[in-house]
Amino acid sequence: KNAVVPLDDSIQERDYAFAALGEINTIRLAVKMDYFVDSEGAVRKSGFDFVDQQLAFAKKYGLKILLDMHVPNGGAVQDFAVTEDNKSFWENPEPQKRFTEGWEVVARYYKDNETILGYELFNEPAVEPTVYWGLIHATLRKVRAADHKHLIAIQADRDGGFSTLKDNNILCVYHFY
Repeated sequence: KNAVVPLDDSIQERDYAFAALGEINTIRLAVKMDYFVDSEGAVRKSGFDFVDQQLAFAKKYGLKILLDMHVPNGGAVQDFAVTEDNKSFWENPEPQKRFTEGWEVVARYYKDNETILGYELFNEPAVEPTVYWGLIHATLRKVRAADHKHLIAIQADRDGGFSTLKDNNILCVYHFY
């Protein structure tokens, strides 16, 4: 089964060349967990191929990439808003388990890639903070089992709070508009 990844022309080399003209040094590359693993947890090569191409562009222009898991498996956008689509991710432990395992696969694949600045584990969670932090702690354990070097970016929960994380390479991120 083929993954749905961005069109080949969605992000091009010229975009990285343009970014490098300014004082930009890092690109936050939004991806979906569905790029990397399917609904059963099987690895999808097409997602890694897409990111590998983006990393080649970034490296050529002296840029780093923060790999931002913008949408969890199942494709339900979060945006701090609860919807019928994203409720199923949070109410069922199976997609959450696939999410943490998917992150371990991604981190293992990129653990030695120096163009990766780090991993942003989740974007704008639409769930109660205690549930979100449970997922983040589990995901952080899986990522660190595979990759202990890269920066981990953590979003605030939907109430703007943070949890204590036992890691010395964390970037705290706020997204409130």
